[in-house]
Amino acid sequence: LQQYAPSWQLSEFDITYIKEALQDTTLKPKTLQELKTNKTQLIKLLQQSHYVKHIYHSDVNYLLVELNITASAFQEILKKHKILIRDCSNFDGLNEYHIRIAIKDMNSIVALKGII
Repeated sequence: LQQYAPSWQLSEFDITYIKEALQDTTLKPKTLQELKTNKTQLIKLLQQSHYVKHIYHSDVNYLLVELNITASAFQEILKKHKILIRDCSNFDGLNEYHIRIAIKDMNSIVALKGII
């Protein structure tokens, strides 16, 4: 049975929240539209940054980015502002110049604007 059990357990609160969220038929379209808008804004911001060499196409809620500086150096810049990114240097086919950055809310994107 353990092999079929999820790797994390859901609380009663989690289950209730998920059930309610699934019944809200407006949630998915609103979420997808917000993600699309935020993704567009994040891409525009990254395209203007001198740190960014290339942004890869993405159909998910994060972007794979190739930098002009190492991921660890970029992490140090962002760490001061409590912004986390994923160093992708240990992914097959990528190197120390690749990062993954999550598409967050508009406030997070605006905060990033003053940094990069």
